[in-house]
Amino acid sequence: METKQKFPWWVIILVVVVLCILCVIVVAAGLVAIPWLKEKTQSPVMDFVETLVPEPTAQFQPNTQPTPIESFNPDPNSGFTGMQVYEGNYMFDDFSSDALGWPVANDDLSILQYENGQYSFQVLKADEFDWAYPPVDFLATDVSFDVQGLPGDQNGTFGVFCQDQDIDNYYFVEFDLELRSYLAGVVTNGEFTYLTPENPDGNHWVETNAINSKPEQVNHISVTCYLDSITLFINDEWMNNFDVTNPFATGGDVALFVYAFDFADANGYKVFFDNVEIYRPDP
Repeated sequence: METKQKFPWWVIILVVVVLCILCVIVVAAGLVAIPWLKEKTQSPVMDFVETLVPEPTAQFQPNTQPTPIESFNPDPNSGFTGMQVYEGNYMFDDFSSDALGWPVANDDLSILQYENGQYSFQVLKADEFDWAYPPVDFLATDVSFDVQGLPGDQNGTFGVFCQDQDIDNYYFVEFDLELRSYLAGVVTNGEFTYLTPENPDGNHWVETNAINSKPEQVNHISVTCYLDSITLFINDEWMNNFDVTNPFATGGDVALFVYAFDFADANGYKVFFDNVEIYRPDP
């Protein structure tokens, strides 16, 4: 008769013990590995990569406005407002305040004043003119500004003196808002030489549709005035480049001027200047 063998329970017990020991070893190894992995992911290389993608700030947000020009104001205590700036060989004045100090006058000849955020210039005497030097301490070559007259008949003209040596020696560009025309020339020792050509009427005024049809409308004038040439833009439209054949030996000042016709009444002639930009490029 065949005998029945016993089941080997000791083998199962041994396998269970071995599995338990292996589990303990795996758990212990994981606890050691986690801090090491964390340390590797925060290495200096990763820190450098993170610096390439900084947190966004208001300065770098899309659709932000450009830095306003007044932020370039060299003197934060100057009282500049609006878009006013004076830095090096550059000045811009929107006449939002009188901080830049343009000439102010009220006499029998003229009235120059800050008026409603503009610089008003009125010559009271017929057949007389007056001028105002911008408040800069450099000899400018580039002048631009907005200008408008009063509605109705224009009893005078206005313009730019440049390379101004004295009252008898200067270059000039002159404008008539009613006749929509301009004139350019050089005065040497009191003698006029016109740079604009003579027209059929026997004068040197050049008519242009670039000037707005109504005198009270704003026109933008730009004049670049070197010793040997003058370039004119009206409302961003190029008009002409005038060569000066006998230029002065040294540079001079710029100024804005207003002239009242000989038939002007007691109010003379008045215009308003605004957004005046004066500039001289670095040599």
